[in-house]
Amino acid sequence: MKIIHKLIPVLGILMGLWVMGSFGGVMLNLSNAEFWTSSLMWSLLASLLVMPALVFVYHASSQPGKPTLEHTQPITQSADEQEPFVQEEDQEGALWPEAEKDHASKE
Repeated sequence: MKIIHKLIPVLGILMGLWVMGSFGGVMLNLSNAEFWTSSLMWSLLASLLVMPALVFVYHASSQPGKPTLEHTQPITQSADEQEPFVQEEDQEGALWPEAEKDHASKE
């Protein structure tokens, strides 16, 4: 797996160079436009189909990291002791009048 882990970035770089080289050929070498257009089409298709698979294999082959201290500590706070996400003094009132006040003012 270490060989694959080192090979995948190299393949990604080569495919990127192929796409850029084909694009440059299409733009600059008009005498061989058919060849460069075909090369650009195949390079874009290959990068569209192969690169996601290479990324998937690259991330799947990486070693999982050691658990951090945050993941190994048990949760000590219970739901009752936990601080609220939004403090009561930070809460704003309703953005519109409540229905009861609205009806009382109409009568």
